[in-house]
Amino acid sequence: MAHLLRERLQPTRTAPATFAGKLPKKHWATLPEADIVPALLREAPSRVRAHAEAAPGDVRALLPPLDAPEAAVRAALRACAACPLHVETTAVPGEGPLGAAIALVGEQPGDAEDRAGRPFVGPAGQVLGATLPRRRPRPRPRSTSPTPSKHFRHRRDGYGKRLHETPDRGHVEVCRPWVVFELQRVRPQVVVALGVTAAHALLGRIVAVGRSRGEVLVRPGGVPLVVGPHPSAVLRAREGSDAVRAHLVATLQQARALAG
Repeated sequence: MAHLLRERLQPTRTAPATFAGKLPKKHWATLPEADIVPALLREAPSRVRAHAEAAPGDVRALLPPLDAPEAAVRAALRACAACPLHVETTAVPGEGPLGAAIALVGEQPGDAEDRAGRPFVGPAGQVLGATLPRRRPRPRPRSTSPTPSKHFRHRRDGYGKRLHETPDRGHVEVCRPWVVFELQRVRPQVVVALGVTAAHALLGRIVAVGRSRGEVLVRPGGVPLVVGPHPSAVLRAREGSDAVRAHLVATLQQARALAG
């Protein structure tokens, strides 16, 4: 049991205050893993650093030339085993034409994306497709859509259903070379970061989605970047779904205006 807990611990998401709110401290001693948690927490920073520093080097060794055919890029991505998420899931590449004006960067593939091997084909993708500004109808948006984490991070409920789990910092760091590679291939005029995970992956710092509304940030190389809510936020919102949708629409319209 101890070695399984050691492998599954998510130190970058450890939040004692939040945990205490879910499970009062008086019950902590009754947890079966209580005796090893302090040691795991002490080891966590070094384990995360080692993982983040080692894995990107492996990923960069897999990257094909920028002018490689799409089939070669997909084959290289499928061969990536830099993080444990590759064991049960499929690496999902970005999709869209090279030279697309806008790059839409999301979070990670969902269940539908993992099964189809394509980005934005699930419920969040349907929201995105309905909000994309168009001059004329198109079957697919004229944009490219890489994700900061290439594999679907999930857990299974009691019925075996795969439930979404947000990728942690280690997963995003491992996949960063892939995102940079895809953007270099496309060379978009504008990049849209959909959600906090995408913004963090592209800028290397935490960006508040609400506070950055309407702001034009700049990535290395001078490419403008705008930040908006992830389409899944529209689905998760209850009373404020219209406001979140309006924010997403405004962000996409802003990107369209910047791209000309």
